[in-house]
Amino acid sequence: MAAMIPILMPQVGENLTTGSIVEWHRQEGQAVTKGEVVLTVESEKAVFEVQAEADGVLAQILFQAGTAVLAQANLI
Repeated sequence: MAAMIPILMPQVGENLTTGSIVEWHRQEGQAVTKGEVVLTVESEKAVFEVQAEADGVLAQILFQAGTAVLAQANLI
């Protein structure tokens, strides 16, 4: 069994403590490849894409689109 690699809510600035999930580009159980965009998040200052850090399967989504999440929180 492969190791679980977390996807974390990025912290894009020192003073930005939360971000909102705009859209998941993959669903639970779908395969992802390293470098593939998995979700889009928005901070107070920008919208940006989060990429998979390794090949694998998106096991479980912990926060749905529209949810504000603390920076560095585990998203899957």
